[in-house]
Amino acid sequence: MKSDIKTNAERTNYPELYAVTYWGGQRCDDLPERIFEGRNAIVERYHIISYNGRLRDDVARYFRNPAIFDHIEVYTCEWNYYLIIVSPYGRCFNRTFHATGFYPERQLYAPSAESWAFEIQGVRQFKRHLRIVGELIELRLKIKERREEWLIH
Repeated sequence: MKSDIKTNAERTNYPELYAVTYWGGQRCDDLPERIFEGRNAIVERYHIISYNGRLRDDVARYFRNPAIFDHIEVYTCEWNYYLIIVSPYGRCFNRTFHATGFYPERQLYAPSAESWAFEIQGVRQFKRHLRIVGELIELRLKIKERREEWLIH
């Protein structure tokens, strides 16, 4: 019976933290153990205190391309740091993430989604970086579209 399956949050060492996330509320009995191990590891490595839904909504507003910034999670960490995690499906955004200061993280969402992380201190810096990253991504997407147009003609 489906209700006997624990939520993803319940399968981590930090169920209270992950219960408020979209990922944590799902019941996926087929996720590999490495996903849960990765979730436990990031809490300890980054000294995560809480999930920050308000700043997560800010990230979602800044980026108009949901394919790139898919499965956004923002966490408040000790020492006034914030951790942004995104986990898009596929491997087509590596160069874009590297160009914007994100670095690869362990898989934290699903086996078919790569996870990327970015740390920043302070809300002002967080929002300023979001604006810059959003502009850079929009520019890279326009360049890609132009290249495709040139190839067609």
